[in-house]
Amino acid sequence: MSDNKHYRGKIDRIRVAFGQDYEVDYFVDQYIQSRGYTITTANREAIHGHLDAYAEAHPGTVMRDALTAWLNKIIPYKQHSG
Repeated sequence: MSDNKHYRGKIDRIRVAFGQDYEVDYFVDQYIQSRGYTITTANREAIHGHLDAYAEAHPGTVMRDALTAWLNKIIPYKQHSG
């Protein structure tokens, strides 16, 4: 398991499946990388905006798998040239 102590400031948490807490920034970074993008402030802000929209549309406990599936409909995989 990864140590997330390098994050500064307030640690926000979202409730995910099986009662585990995920640090939001850790989830965001992992999601960005899983879609083939570079972790940047702009990319983080974009995903956080989507998380806010998801929370408004789905109040209550956030299930990680449902959140990821919802994001996958919005965020395409990055196409690599080469």
